[in-house]
Amino acid sequence: MMPGHEGERGFESPVDPFESGHEPQLLQAGDVLMAEGERADWFAYVISGAAIVSRGSGPGTVTLGHAGPGSIVGELAMLTGRPRTATVTATAPSVVRIGDLTDFHTMLEQQGWVARIARVVAQRSASLAAPIALTGVDGGLLRLRPGLATDHDAFDAALSEMSSESIRSRFFSAARPPESVIRYLIDVDYIDHFAWVVLDPDADPAVATPVGTARYFRSRENPTEAEIALGMVDRIQGRGIGKRLLDTLAVTASVAGIETLTASVLRDNVAMRALLRRPSTRWTNDEPGVVRATARTDEFGTLLGRQERAAIEDVSASIIWSSVAVLL
Repeated sequence: MMPGHEGERGFESPVDPFESGHEPQLLQAGDVLMAEGERADWFAYVISGAAIVSRGSGPGTVTLGHAGPGSIVGELAMLTGRPRTATVTATAPSVVRIGDLTDFHTMLEQQGWVARIARVVAQRSASLAAPIALTGVDGGLLRLRPGLATDHDAFDAALSEMSSESIRSRFFSAARPPESVIRYLIDVDYIDHFAWVVLDPDADPAVATPVGTARYFRSRENPTEAEIALGMVDRIQGRGIGKRLLDTLAVTASVAGIETLTASVLRDNVAMRALLRRPSTRWTNDEPGVVRATARTDEFGTLLGRQERAAIEDVSASIIWSSVAVLL
């Protein structure tokens, strides 16, 4: 379903993107448009109104997102033939148009829609990925998953836990980054910007939220090169978690065809400089007080277990190639 997981984000324009033989369908608040577990050969485009996207039932119901004008829902079940993974329920009077596979292909042929759909298909795949369990450097259990657009509140809370020195090390300024930066960092397309988060290892796994992240931004000039960045709350630093985050990110980068990783680091950030030290690492002066590291991607993640590496590769490939398949 699109956008994101069953309606995480709407497209910019609510203009009907395809010609369909079906008349627009009117929904009242409380009407179920599609139900989790059902099989269907159709999807829906929201022309007006609003809907909530959820999984589970009763006390175990989890809200996955919201759909509004311009959202597309239900396409994944149609494309894969698998049961729907969520329920979409109108929360206000809404108008939707039902489309089939032919309508979907027609929409893909329209200018500007392929890139949009590739992005949200990747976001959708990321939202369905189960956390990966890794053995930490200290022997503890870590759970990592792709960063999601729904991580805004967790990201905001993590920033509040970080000391001014940790924020300075990450953002080169002790000032808390503005809301625009937070929105930018959670807006991951998984094609040129991929992020992994580590869930709080000190919290109940059922409610653990992100407390650290590692991401790469692919270079526009050289698609085989990417800039990386890491950040964690203070209380989990010094436990080798940053190394596991970087290892995981490097495996994903390899899947994405990235051969070189670069990072701008404060000269006095000893911990990050040690993390980036590999046989191929080259250090150059970037700007006053900042050095730049350049290293081969394949020199990271070498100490991951075979099953751990395979799990990371499988999740990364499923997300990255889901979007590439649309682009192709």
